[in-house]
Amino acid sequence: MFRAGVAPLNIETLRYANNRYIPAEERLCNFCESAEIEDEFHALLKCTAYEEIRHSMFQEISTILPSFIDLLDEQKLVAMLGNPKVTKIVARGCSNILIKRNDIMYFKIIEDVINVIDETVFSLS
Repeated sequence: MFRAGVAPLNIETLRYANNRYIPAEERLCNFCESAEIEDEFHALLKCTAYEEIRHSMFQEISTILPSFIDLLDEQKLVAMLGNPKVTKIVARGCSNILIKRNDIMYFKIIEDVINVIDETVFSLS
């Protein structure tokens, strides 16, 4: 999904929102406070919401590619998506990121619904 550009990240899902084109620079991450575009680079290398997943993934990759940690972020992305030796590790990391993203997103929706219910109950009393 990440390599094909079809992961459900805002760079893709907000391309056309409310029947209008949204410029890429407005498709920001809703899961951290970086104000960065939520694309594959951001999700895999920058977003603070996925720090634990990224840390674990980087440690495992470093056992196969010892100099990985010292690479620049752009070089890390190339190594992650282009080196067959780490494909399974990165695939698992991408899957875990998308699972956590969904968990956060649905938790926010549930929280919003609870707030609306609380406000409605409060206004009725």
